[in-house]
Amino acid sequence: MEKKKRAGIIFYIRLILLIVCIIGIVVSSIWLIGYMNDRKGYDDSVKEAGDFVLIHEETVTIPVSSGDGEEKKEQYTFDGLDIDFESLCKKNPDIVGWIYIPGTDISYPIVQSDDNIHYLTRNAMGKKNDHGAIFMDCANTFGFNDAKTVIYGHRMNDGTMFAQLLNYTSQQYYEAHKFGVIYTPYGNYLFVIIGGGETDAKKQTHAVYHTVSGDYKAHIEELLSESLFSTKVTFTGEEKTVMLSTCVRWNDSKRFFLLGVLIPFET
Repeated sequence: MEKKKRAGIIFYIRLILLIVCIIGIVVSSIWLIGYMNDRKGYDDSVKEAGDFVLIHEETVTIPVSSGDGEEKKEQYTFDGLDIDFESLCKKNPDIVGWIYIPGTDISYPIVQSDDNIHYLTRNAMGKKNDHGAIFMDCANTFGFNDAKTVIYGHRMNDGTMFAQLLNYTSQQYYEAHKFGVIYTPYGNYLFVIIGGGETDAKKQTHAVYHTVSGDYKAHIEELLSESLFSTKVTFTGEEKTVMLSTCVRWNDSKRFFLLGVLIPFET
């Protein structure tokens, strides 16, 4: 009798374990299918946007401090982009530009809506997608005319969107990736990096400044005090800046930012 009771208990334990395993497999399969569908939507949107981009060789010069108070220039050659904004904006009128950091996988349309929520779950073509889009703060004015423009993007676990911003934790990585390019329908800008690091999400890190002022200068200098690397690029308080922002893994209270000054240039 005791043996039958023990055998019955073992049977039910095995049955429960089997059911738990089946549930785990089902849940994992549902998650995997959802992720694969989401990733396909991301890949499709990147390909669709990329159909309006051509690549050409580009050479730019970046002003840096020589260390003795004089300014010198560093020259870089990279694969620049020719973007058909007229056709691209027909796909989504919310597209206001394109951000590209040579030597990384960051090359995406920039969108802007009436709030900072819409494009958290929609791609640059306006379709639902957990990767979201790279988007400009809704408080910024069109055309990168503000003293400080803020651009957001998810830090995806698959390394896409703004995930590679977190590589700017080392001086070595910065030295190999000193600038980006922001293309717009009305003009193009070098995004010359001056600092980057982690900051408290509750601070006024993401404040938008429309005009140059003493408060603006102090705000940028405070951000630069948190930078994880040093640069030779001068910030006087008169330059326009762009801040790229993404979340930090396992820490919702922190954000990672990359800050750069804008320098107009012609392709």
